[in-house]
Amino acid sequence: MALLTGGMSDPAWRKRYRGGTSGRIWVQEGDAPFRQLLTDVAGHFASPLLVGHRLAFLSDHEGTGNIYSVALDGSELRRHTDHDGPYARQASTDGERVIYQCRGELWLLADLDAASAAPIEISLGSDPPGRAPRLISAAEHVGDLSVDQTGQASAVEVRGTVHWLTHRDGPARALAVTTGVRARLPRVLGRTGRGAWVTDADGPDALEISDGIDAEAGAQPRRLAAGAIGRACDLAAAPDGSAIAVAARDGHLRLIDVSSGGVTDLAASDDGEVSGLAWSGDSAWLAWSEPGPQPMRRIRIARIADGTVYDHRPGLLRRRQVPGVLVQARLRPGVRRALLRLVVPVWRAALPGTAGRVDAIAVRTAAGRPPDR
Repeated sequence: MALLTGGMSDPAWRKRYRGGTSGRIWVQEGDAPFRQLLTDVAGHFASPLLVGHRLAFLSDHEGTGNIYSVALDGSELRRHTDHDGPYARQASTDGERVIYQCRGELWLLADLDAASAAPIEISLGSDPPGRAPRLISAAEHVGDLSVDQTGQASAVEVRGTVHWLTHRDGPARALAVTTGVRARLPRVLGRTGRGAWVTDADGPDALEISDGIDAEAGAQPRRLAAGAIGRACDLAAAPDGSAIAVAARDGHLRLIDVSSGGVTDLAASDDGEVSGLAWSGDSAWLAWSEPGPQPMRRIRIARIADGTVYDHRPGLLRRRQVPGVLVQARLRPGVRRALLRLVVPVWRAALPGTAGRVDAIAVRTAAGRPPDR
């Protein structure tokens, strides 16, 4: 009998874990007491399997989760698979063969004397009605949308496609509809008559720019920054349509020049995705909320002209705290919003209400320099 104690988690969830709850393997033969095997191997063990006269198991003591086996006395440690990076997981056996999965594929080890494991080719069938095309309701699959500055039309994402929709009369026009390609996060580029969205047509995320979203027949979209923006999770277009800020899943914030396609790294977070991208009215400044140190967040503001990034430290609402930034503290309802060229999104939701006092930060775009004392 083989027994696993300690942590029961899959090694792939806690890669190279060496703590006190790592898995330990015990073996009992006949009426003898259980004895622990591999006490001299520092690793996390899982899925003990009795295969023939040997004990097979999963371990990542060499860096990556693979199938290993030992004799029942703990000797003759052997490795049977050679995955480097992706972990072998969830192994099972019928007493002779070992089957497991790696990166969503099934692999078969014919026996412990086999030279290597091989992937199993599986074709999943479905009945004809399941494969037949069918009409869907766009209302049930609306994703992101971006309204133009006239308020008369929007670029709308529907189930991986992008369309231009007028708010009253007029037909919808498809901007990005390609089978097998997902388009998302549409954005209208100010008053330029252009639009942008994220596409995975080449595999990695890229930006596509349409130079005529409100025309009857626009030109073929231009593709920019393919593979250079990471996995995009948010876009914000500058009001003048000259640039697009892209927040990625890896915590990076990048600026894409719409004309040249150049990519500039503005910031990177080690604590998660940045959010709340917001431009100033003259497209000279960009603000965002950045996580870290956990569980806190901080507000950062970038001057686009030279890429300089300034930090706002939470709790210190003072003048001259950030060059080019004017702190408006304890604003009351009724203060003219024209004074605020840019309001940090963290507090944006509080402004329309009548809850009393709110804290906000506004970028002083007219001066372009630190405010005087």
